[in-house]
Amino acid sequence: MDLETAIRSRRSIRAYEAARVPRAIIRQVLDQARWSPSWANTQCWNVYVVEGRTLAQVKDALRQAEADGIPPRPDFRMPDPNWPEPLKTYSRSLV
Repeated sequence: MDLETAIRSRRSIRAYEAARVPRAIIRQVLDQARWSPSWANTQCWNVYVVEGRTLAQVKDALRQAEADGIPPRPDFRMPDPNWPEPLKTYSRSLV
């Protein structure tokens, strides 16, 4: 794929269907992902696949933390901590 095609065909998904993803597809995606490169060949990721009650508990905990004013702890910081507030607010609204 050439660069222009890659840039023009990429998409950002901001909303998802409620449809359940078949386990076979999840396994296929995870199997393919394990071949992706990592920083300094460290394979420094952990992947958790949750559904049902566990997923509901994770969502509830995240919503409660936000309601309690607990700041998020992302794995990667924003490149510029002085990012303009309107952009920060817009970005938060997308999740």
